[in-house]
Amino acid sequence: VSDEEKAFLDGEYAASMSLLFDAKVLARTVAVVLSRRGVDREDAGEGAGE
Repeated sequence: VSDEEKAFLDGEYAASMSLLFDAKVLARTVAVVLSRRGVDREDAGEGAGE
């Protein structure tokens, strides 16, 4: 993620701060982690250091 995109996303977050928004971000994060979306399957090991 570029510095410009980080700055934009930080601004969006600051403008939308609320408990509900944080809950949505957390739910999306959990969904992405559990689905392993964006993971290169060949390089993904089952443990640290693999």
